[in-house]
Amino acid sequence: MINFLNEVDKEIETHGKDGPIQKALAASPRKEIDSLRGSRPFKTPDPRRYAAPQTTRISYTRNNEQIEFLREALGAGSARAVGERTFDDAYREQKGE
Repeated sequence: MINFLNEVDKEIETHGKDGPIQKALAASPRKEIDSLRGSRPFKTPDPRRYAAPQTTRISYTRNNEQIEFLREALGAGSARAVGERTFDDAYREQKGE
């Protein structure tokens, strides 16, 4: 149980409340402690069912005029949207899609 709680703490530090263990716990049925009888080993929920693909943040700096030009050309609402759109376009081009 202690190891599991340590894993929960570690996940909260890295993923906040959106990690796979947190999602597994939220989906687990709740039971009143008084309804538990006998002793059974503690069974953790399987966080792999709730794991999302791993992601990495990409960050770079460009001239404001260039960003504004692309933002308007792409109809993007923000610099972040410009970065996401240009990444997606480059990815599709490299994959041959």
